[in-house]
Amino acid sequence: MVFREQKIGSKNKNIILSNPVITVLMSVYNGERYIQESIESILTQTYENFEFIIIDDGSKDKTKELIRSYDDKRIKFFANKKNIGLTKSLNIGLKFSKGKYIARMDADDISLPDRLEKQVNYMNINKDIDICGSWAKTIGENFGEIRKYPVNHDEIKCNLLFNNIMCHSSVMMREKIFSDGKVKYDPSILYAQDFEFFARLINTYIFANIPEVLIHYRIHENQIAEKKKKEQSLIANTIITRQLNKINIKPTNKELSLHRNIIELRKEESKKLILETEGWLLKVIDGNDRTNYYDRKKIRIFINKIWLKLCNGYAGLGIWILKTYYFSKLNTYILNDYRFVKFIIKSIIKWKRLKKII
Repeated sequence: MVFREQKIGSKNKNIILSNPVITVLMSVYNGERYIQESIESILTQTYENFEFIIIDDGSKDKTKELIRSYDDKRIKFFANKKNIGLTKSLNIGLKFSKGKYIARMDADDISLPDRLEKQVNYMNINKDIDICGSWAKTIGENFGEIRKYPVNHDEIKCNLLFNNIMCHSSVMMREKIFSDGKVKYDPSILYAQDFEFFARLINTYIFANIPEVLIHYRIHENQIAEKKKKEQSLIANTIITRQLNKINIKPTNKELSLHRNIIELRKEESKKLILETEGWLLKVIDGNDRTNYYDRKKIRIFINKIWLKLCNGYAGLGIWILKTYYFSKLNTYILNDYRFVKFIIKSIIKWKRLKKII
């Protein structure tokens, strides 16, 4: 791996830290449009005891020049001579990190001023937590959406069976996870690195999300998540399959499609689809009952919630979908949830409209 380090001087923050508490880790490729806003959101943090490792991954725009313009000795700048990808660049950063905690940051996102302070305090108090994220607010496209990720470990673990539920650029991790060099981002995974990483570590380390917005997550057409949707979807299928294997399920392509549709609601309203999905979710519960990989009660409650969400998404099927939800074996626990009331109302309204037409 060929790269070089550029040492940046100091102007306002004449701080040389040999033992920083936090390593903020960022990799960037052709990020000139947003990189300054992102860097400044870190340099102006209320918590100042950190080093800021920035890796330019062979950018062809003005990214390197913009990074070099900052006169702050907390910045440690590495420039790859060629583009090697996000995964390998992050692993380089981990190799050179000195902090007690590793905080991820993306070159197009914005950390709120007290993000690092709140996360360090949280990690210092909660010694059992190894990986800590937070809620996020979207900027750019879909501006203002608050993403309220699950807070406790078991809920995060259950969610990861279906989808990534940690905002990567909000995450802070204990250095001990990486100290022996065995844990790193999988270099064979070019996209959805965070999903693979979290799904792999969830059974070994304790996760949490602070129930507060500490990051502004930017959505735009040039980000990898938007440009490489197809590739990310294929990798997500692989990651989900690995997790299903842990409860002794080897999904067929059709079952995997049903599984992904639960989150994405990609297909048109279909009674057959609903019944097939119900059967699949019952199979997932049965697989866990045999292996106890997930807490039995918590995975059942979680699947009940997504069963409600799914049925609510197909409320246009009227009274049929209401009956299907209510009498399903998946409906084990009564949910005190406004979505349940909304689902009932939507289904009845649809049913009454159909009766008038008939």
